Amino acid sequence: MAAPIRTILYTSKTLSGGKHPVMLRIYAQGKVHKISLDMNSTKNEWNAKLGRFNRFATNREEKNAVLRQKEVLADKVIQEMVLRNKPFSFDEFKDRFEGKKRNLTVHEFLAQVMEELLTKGAVGNMKKFKQLKGMLLNCHSSMKLVFTDIDYTFLKKFETYLFSRGSKKGNVHF
Repeated sequence: MAAPIRTILYTSKTLSGGKHPVMLRIYAQGKVHKISLDMNSTKNEWNAKLGRFNRFATNREEKNAVLRQKEVLADKVIQEMVLRNKPFSFDEFKDRFEGKKRNLTVHEFLAQVMEELLTKGAVGNMKKFKQLKGMLLNCHSSMKLVFTDIDYTFLKKFETYLFSRGSKKGNVHF
């Protein structure tokens, strides 16, 4: 999953003063995606070949340093996604790049559900979720299990684990 990135001046949109937004362009899975970097420039202040502010731009060194930091962050986010060996998702990339949300682990989610059920007085249902949480922890020892980790292979492994401990077909499917 290579996702080449490049800093561009988005000339299709003109802001006040004849400036254009500076954006990060990501090419992934045959599609082009763009993220605003909250910077703008005129065509005269921009070097399109380098994707940087040129000598006509005020504070160009500082602005170009910010662009380098944004590119490094984008590379880091892409590398983290590659290491998780999951298909590229622009929405996930954007959220991680902008720091909007972190992945809630399955265990954290189950804890929230159990707390809600306990508050509502649904102790029986809460115990079922507690049991599920324990079984998931026994099967997948990491507390950092996130929902994107749950795929067909994971579910088959979990199903095999449940059958190996004596669970019946109806309980496993539940």
